[in-house]
Amino acid sequence: MSKSDFDEIEFIRLPEVKRLTGLSTATIYRMVTAGAFPKQVKIGAQAVGWVKAEVLVWSQAKVNASRLARWHYLDCPNCPIPLRIGKGNGI
Repeated sequence: MSKSDFDEIEFIRLPEVKRLTGLSTATIYRMVTAGAFPKQVKIGAQAVGWVKAEVLVWSQAKVNASRLARWHYLDCPNCPIPLRIGKGNGI
């Protein structure tokens, strides 16, 4: 790792994680335990934070998965769930 790699690390505390993700405290910790969300880092004797870049990557992955699923159904004539294009479904 180069010095610039260390310069780019930014820790964020729980209120900012909640703001960025829209998740509750309980959901964040439940997902961390399940390995479905970035793990917090101990940054002090009684303080933890998250690496902001990891939280943003997780958020982008959620968006990508959502968009990919949507386009999969548009391109998949044999999908089990029919997609109706029109009013009320956001397409």
